[in-house]
Amino acid sequence: MLRSFHYHAEKGIQTDLPLESFPELIKDNQNIIWVDMVEPTQKEIKTVLAETFQFHPLAIEDCQTPAERPKAESYGSYLFVILPAEGLRFVDDEPDVTEIACFLGDNFLVTYHRRKLACFDVMAQRCQANPHHQMARGPAFIMHGIIDTLVDSYFPHIAKVDNELDDLEQEIFQRPSEEILNKLLDARWRIQTLRRVLSPQRDIIASLCRSTHTQIAGEVQVYLRDVLDHLVRLVDNLDNFRFTMSGIMEIYLSLNSNRMNEVMKTLTVIATIMMPLTVLTGVYGMNFHFMPELSWPFGYAFFWMMAVGISGSMLLYFWRKGWF
Repeated sequence: MLRSFHYHAEKGIQTDLPLESFPELIKDNQNIIWVDMVEPTQKEIKTVLAETFQFHPLAIEDCQTPAERPKAESYGSYLFVILPAEGLRFVDDEPDVTEIACFLGDNFLVTYHRRKLACFDVMAQRCQANPHHQMARGPAFIMHGIIDTLVDSYFPHIAKVDNELDDLEQEIFQRPSEEILNKLLDARWRIQTLRRVLSPQRDIIASLCRSTHTQIAGEVQVYLRDVLDHLVRLVDNLDNFRFTMSGIMEIYLSLNSNRMNEVMKTLTVIATIMMPLTVLTGVYGMNFHFMPELSWPFGYAFFWMMAVGISGSMLLYFWRKGWF
């Protein structure tokens, strides 16, 4: 899907103009153009990126390559930026991390993404609702708006993970079960995925804030620094979550170890008590005809008194030692 926005101070905003008109519009710096490509076909890629805007073949190849390394490269008349995005949904039990590619010129912005993302829809609505504020400030400001909306969308997910870790930390003391361990592993998976997405975003935005690219004016860098602050906070939260996760895992293992020790202690006490009884039953189970107690009328009662006495004495001893 292709959608385009053209803004001129006198004419206002126009949408979905024919691609043939863009080369002529780009020549006038008073025109601000944004072309958004969502799941484009190869024909659309060739028409827009290669023929209409004449981007470098390597940049076109990079934006089509899944899991391409995040980067910000200058090609002279435009800046090429690739950022990882989302990864918050799962496909076949794998985090579906996609990339955003931006071709930023002096008066144009071309965005490319392989699946629909909410941040682009939000920015499109803003441009149409208030073009004099959103588009009049230039394509770099539009790119900032897209990235800012994307970064803000992570905060609810970070808060959700934080609440889940708090709940797991309380739940693990009540009943440390295998189900809680699975929840911990799932939370760790999401934390690692989010950090793998947000950390490169932080590095790229930091480089753009320090850059001297003509396409990014100082005013826009001020706004990008605000986005950078948000990313730094998100990454710091994720790092804290990793420490919290490690602590919860250690608590889980300690509780399981203590529970196993309690079980082993109980079994040891039982086995220790049974050892003298096993000796007694072994002695009186021998098939000798001449054993003093065999013909004694009180021999059976004496055996049980002795067995109960030994067991009780051992239990009393273990209890005083604090073994149970």
